[in-house]
Amino acid sequence: MGLSLALALAAVFLVTAGDLQLGPRKWIGDGLGVLAALCTVLFVPVTRRARARLPMALFLAVIFLLSAVALAPMVLLSKTALARYGWEQWRWLLGIVLVSTIGGHGLVNLAARRFSLFRLNVVTLLQPLLVLAIGASLFEVHASPAQLLGFGMLVLAVVVGLWGTRDTPLVHT
Repeated sequence: MGLSLALALAAVFLVTAGDLQLGPRKWIGDGLGVLAALCTVLFVPVTRRARARLPMALFLAVIFLLSAVALAPMVLLSKTALARYGWEQWRWLLGIVLVSTIGGHGLVNLAARRFSLFRLNVVTLLQPLLVLAIGASLFEVHASPAQLLGFGMLVLAVVVGLWGTRDTPLVHT
């Protein structure tokens, strides 16, 4: 497990090192990304009992409602003029929310009933690859050679982390 985590940390450094040249605003974004990742890691064990007792649809509805309430002040503080966006932008946002957030989060919570916390969190390391693929296809975002190496190291971290692990479900159903 230690080797997997070390590979993942080195990979994250390679992927984000270019942001060091872009200034403090990018660092804040990276820091918020790391904070979100830590919250995700803590979320699975903290919500274990509720996930086991509630129907999945109700559990997800409560989680998403609480998340929306928590994030609303950040949207207001960012002073983003949401009304200025047209239907095309809202359609993409809705797609991202439905597919990646609700779909992905729902699948992770369903998987939490069958797989260990370690396995869930290691597989979550693959998310940056999905983000890069979406960014490249929608916004013409391209990865540097160092970032591609970092993403390759993330995949290796997942393989090393899962090698020989046994699954002990987080929730016994």
